[in-house]
Amino acid sequence: MKFNLIRQGWSSVGFYAGLTVFVGILLSVTVDMGFMLLAGLGAFGPGILREFGVLKDQDEFARMATYRAGYYASLFAGIVAVILISILKAGSVDLEHESLALAIILATIWLVSIFSVIHKFWGVQKAVFRILVIFGSFWWVFIILSHIKEPLTFLMESLLVLPFFILAYASKHWPRTAGALIIIAGITCFFLFRIITDDPELILQKVLVFIMFICPLVVAGVSLLLVGQSEKQDL
Repeated sequence: MKFNLIRQGWSSVGFYAGLTVFVGILLSVTVDMGFMLLAGLGAFGPGILREFGVLKDQDEFARMATYRAGYYASLFAGIVAVILISILKAGSVDLEHESLALAIILATIWLVSIFSVIHKFWGVQKAVFRILVIFGSFWWVFIILSHIKEPLTFLMESLLVLPFFILAYASKHWPRTAGALIIIAGITCFFLFRIITDDPELILQKVLVFIMFICPLVVAGVSLLLVGQSEKQDL
């Protein structure tokens, strides 16, 4: 069976990946949902290995088809997440339980899309500058809306987003130094916000903060360190 599938256009990687997904789902619904990790390994593992250059089983046509499929998947997943959140939380202004989990998925799609598009279009330094400004502005608006009637709390929490704008300015002139400082800021926030928690009521909230606050900092910092001073761009 395996060899027939490969002759008909299936690669051995696709065969084993599909088999892993099937076994993972089967074990998830019959033994333990923890086996969904196995299904995820089969579904997304090959793509991750290809992006890191470890797996080179696709030609240019197959790569383009895969990228297009990923683009469609992100569009439809994002739309479905938005619709479900709207249905689940209609009439309220907070996120919790299932809607919070969906918001994490939506935030991940949005974050990866922004990083990919900005990085490819503008290059590393311009991308980092814009990413820091975008996410700094997002959190600042969130703080304004949350504490508009509490000026002291607003001022105190505004200090948390100030590094986004300071480091955005620094990234234009001292990319390596700014990159190191951005990573330090991200690690500091990781412990400051106590991201690691064993409280099941807070886990999803912490994950969302990690994705929307800490990830932009760390990824931006690592990108600046990798680009180096020699590739400094005019912003």
